[in-house]
Amino acid sequence: IKLQSKQHQDAELLEEISSVFGVWRSIVDATAQAASARLLASEDYRSLTLHTSKSLRNGVEQLQRIQAELLDSLRELQRIKKSYHQLSLIAHTAREKAANAHLIEITSVQMSARLKECDDRLTEVRNQYLLTLAALHAHQQHYYSHDLPTIIGTSTAPVPHRARDTGPCAAGSALQPPGAGEREEAE
Repeated sequence: IKLQSKQHQDAELLEEISSVFGVWRSIVDATAQAASARLLASEDYRSLTLHTSKSLRNGVEQLQRIQAELLDSLRELQRIKKSYHQLSLIAHTAREKAANAHLIEITSVQMSARLKECDDRLTEVRNQYLLTLAALHAHQQHYYSHDLPTIIGTSTAPVPHRARDTGPCAAGSALQPPGAGEREEAE
């Protein structure tokens, strides 16, 4: 009977050891699964951060380039406007002189030719000024209606969508202690 009792105790001890070993193995497996899930989530967040920073950097570069173009257009507009005003004053002076010369009949033909030349030049510069103004306006409209919304859309659109895709996986694995899923199944 003592031998049977000893064998029975040995069998219980062996069963208890194998049970403890199984529990430890399940804890180690659950920890490994949680670690791999966290690793995948961290890789997803890292790639999301890289993608977002690249798109933001590209958006900033595009904005800087477009703003430089607008600034160049404004400088060109100011230069042409200044030229237009100067030639307008010259043409006005030529008109006055032509009117005086006509009244006095002194070299009316020369003054008329000078007036015609100034008027032609004034018309040319005015047309150039108006075309540049229209081009600048069109460029500005395109910037506000197309470029700026596109840049803002590309630099902000992927963030909520991608974060929502990776969020539950990372959040679920981060909040659950190792082996918690197996304990719930066992109960």
